[in-house]
Amino acid sequence: MKKPPTRKNVSIVALVDDCEETYSVPIYYKTITFPSGEIGIEFDIAHNEPYEGVTIKINSVTTESIMELMFIGDYFRTRTKRLTLNMAFIPFARQDRETTPRHPFTLKTFAKLLNTIGFDEVECVTPHSNVPENLINNLVTIEPNLFPMFTRLYGFKYKGNDVILLAPDAGAEKRVYQQASKLSKSGINIKDVVTMSKQRDPATGNIIGYRSPVNIPDNMHLLVLDDICDGGRTFIELAKVLPTKRKSLTLYVTHGIFSKGTDILKEAGYDNVSCYNDMRKDNIL
Repeated sequence: MKKPPTRKNVSIVALVDDCEETYSVPIYYKTITFPSGEIGIEFDIAHNEPYEGVTIKINSVTTESIMELMFIGDYFRTRTKRLTLNMAFIPFARQDRETTPRHPFTLKTFAKLLNTIGFDEVECVTPHSNVPENLINNLVTIEPNLFPMFTRLYGFKYKGNDVILLAPDAGAEKRVYQQASKLSKSGINIKDVVTMSKQRDPATGNIIGYRSPVNIPDNMHLLVLDDICDGGRTFIELAKVLPTKRKSLTLYVTHGIFSKGTDILKEAGYDNVSCYNDMRKDNIL
């Protein structure tokens, strides 16, 4: 089987011990689609089992890729001493409760399915809430280091003092304060952290505006931090109430879905749009 020319939905790396040395090798597979619509998996394996460890990384969150993950995880569970899942973005994490009688608690259902595999460790990056910690076994949360992006924007010798971090809502507040603390330990002094307040239409739940609890001063670098950007409506509405006399306006999110692209964000006034985990196929900002 030849090496796939494009990124697969799921990638696999095995740790092999051949008595003389231990080394990592990629494992490739191909999917088979049956006439009835189901998919099957065929691996290209030329190494002795069991493996010392296998790390599975899910690269997309489509229904097909999740089923591939289940098949692959179940296959290697009995063929390795340690099984790790790298899942930067947790599928269904935004549906982290039963919101109405008509909507299922999809994160809970997904967690039940995932737990049947028996991963020794499940790695994720900035989950949407703390609910996954109570549902997914052996979950380890990673928070991105903001310092590299910060220095890329403002320079390595930059010390802050005219940077204000903005949390779009109360849900992001704790995370933004944690990033401010980390930057402070790196020698960067953030002038302030401001938690914005969303205004929603009671009938539809749609965002119709924003309020700031304080007057944000002019001539500042404004840095908006959040976990996810999907279509961008949140950040477009937020930009409308920010001072127009500013040094820059930057959006940094952990997971960039960008379902409507990033041009609409730049048209709304953002000078820079950046993310840790770009979930688009083209990976172009």
